[in-house]
Amino acid sequence: MVSILPLLLMGVAISVFAFPYPRDAYMLCRPSTDLSACFVTTNFDRIDAQKEFWSGQGAWFQVDDDKNTHWHLRDVIEAGGRGFRDAKIIQAEPYLGTTEKGMEVVKALPGKTAYFGLGIKNGQRSILTPENLMIACNSLDYLPTPDSYASLCFGEDWVAQITYTIPDRGGEAYKMMQSLKAAITEARDQRRFEFLAYQILVYPSLVYAFFLISGIVWLVMMASRYVRSG
Repeated sequence: MVSILPLLLMGVAISVFAFPYPRDAYMLCRPSTDLSACFVTTNFDRIDAQKEFWSGQGAWFQVDDDKNTHWHLRDVIEAGGRGFRDAKIIQAEPYLGTTEKGMEVVKALPGKTAYFGLGIKNGQRSILTPENLMIACNSLDYLPTPDSYASLCFGEDWVAQITYTIPDRGGEAYKMMQSLKAAITEARDQRRFEFLAYQILVYPSLVYAFFLISGIVWLVMMASRYVRSG
């Protein structure tokens, strides 16, 4: 064990500094119920090409899910534009850029039901009328509280972080949010499996080499003894 430990430490050092596993990845997710809807790459130069290939998705928005953190792996997630109705606004926090007039609008949002459009294209802004609320946002955060979400949204004279929920768990909006989260989780699990395989194969590589060489030497010695005794 004492002789193996230095080899293991050397193998880890070589893998970390000479053959590091890519820490950062970029994930793009299409609106789909398919778990394979997310494209993952560590080559950030491929992002624009993939977005162009999926040009029908239009606008994109950033996604964050802190519950899926990993001690080593990190990712940036964007998803293709999508919208849903009947989201109930829980809280609205104004951000920098909100005017006094916009502040009053933001304060009146909690408790209301609205249509949310995720993904802003061509400077789109929220449309608020007495009959309908159409909220334009460019991000989606899955909050620790079950079935709670937050988005950074934009309107005339205001910018706000809006927290909301989707009461109808049998509706299309809820299914869409869950399918996106499931696709992200599936893609992350695949990457974590690949990283685990990398650790198992690469970190102890010098230990494997030591046992392989020792085995070959032992076989040669045994063969040599056999020939001499014969």
